[in-house]
Amino acid sequence: MDTVFQPIVDLNNNSVVGFEALTRPSNIFLERNKRKLLAVDLQALALSSDKAATMFPGNKVFINIRPATLVWLYKHNQKLYLPGQDTRTGDLVLELTESEQDPPMDVVKQSISWVQKILQCKIAIDDISSGYNRLRYAYELEPDYLKLDRPIIKFCDKGRKKQRMIQSLLALSESLNLQLIAEGIEREEERKTLVQLGVPLGQGYLFGKPSKDGR
Repeated sequence: MDTVFQPIVDLNNNSVVGFEALTRPSNIFLERNKRKLLAVDLQALALSSDKAATMFPGNKVFINIRPATLVWLYKHNQKLYLPGQDTRTGDLVLELTESEQDPPMDVVKQSISWVQKILQCKIAIDDISSGYNRLRYAYELEPDYLKLDRPIIKFCDKGRKKQRMIQSLLALSESLNLQLIAEGIEREEERKTLVQLGVPLGQGYLFGKPSKDGR
């Protein structure tokens, strides 16, 4: 298992504002064993945090984690200590990924509140445009960031329907006092369109592919 980082930028000037850490074996998306998924999540969290603390001190680092893992930590009262935790002040962002069967919403809320007190972290919701459950996460879990996935970003400069949907999700994020991050930006035309629509942050191959040094 190895860790790579992809930069997250301010779309207005392309300055780096943080990194997404990606630490997953290639076959993890085919895995169905809950214990193995839990072990991978916890190992990825520790490895990503360790490398980020050394490589990107003071930068926000987004680390993917399944809601079920947070619930397990909460129910078993597993008070994690992560490398670099003592020097962080809100730089760690736990990015909630979608799984086939997420735990009940009330339990996820309790788990997030509990883990935030321990890690002093922020919360992001991944793939916000992929379904109703993600939208429900947006208004019930009170996250700090929402992330738009690649399908809605791809060729958004050529599709008015996509632009209207992006505007709607941007209005939602602003009404909830959240920051919107567009993922999967690969073309300058997409970046320009997102800037015109008012999307503040983005990531994608246009700014940098996932790499060991985040460049």
